[in-house]
Amino acid sequence: NMALNNSQQATASVLRDSPAWQALAAHYAKSAPDFDLRRAFASDAQRFESLSLEAPHVFADLSKNYLDASTLAALHQLAEQCQVEQRRDAMFAGAAINHTEERQVLHTALRRTDAELTGDLAVVAQTRQAFLDFAESVRANPKIRDVVSIGIGGSDLGPRMAVHALAPFND
Repeated sequence: NMALNNSQQATASVLRDSPAWQALAAHYAKSAPDFDLRRAFASDAQRFESLSLEAPHVFADLSKNYLDASTLAALHQLAEQCQVEQRRDAMFAGAAINHTEERQVLHTALRRTDAELTGDLAVVAQTRQAFLDFAESVRANPKIRDVVSIGIGGSDLGPRMAVHALAPFND
């Protein structure tokens, strides 16, 4: 288990002490021991429809998870109490929410066009272009035949998925 820094410990403590977390924990203690997924489907003919979400290119079937409408309501209450929507909006607005480094999180800027990356975000466009230039120089160098990705834990998953997804476009 990864150790939490002081800020993360304080945040976790505030979360665990919140009324919404307490309500969610009480709901779990009451309903989890007796929850039976077969019974949940048998008693709710609309379970699949009511617990499935769809967005462009994404489908999530939550119906086969150990939750119900009251669990979702408790989770929504927790998200509301933790101000998840406001924090998300602050992230996309470019607020300095990376408290460890006291700066913006920049991964959301990767989804923007270069024209949208102005001011402090211009560094993202410059870094992206440097990355693309490097990739092209590797591809253009006949001495480089193989690339090895060395990572720990889950850090290999992203590159492996990218290689798999881009394999049809390999020349």
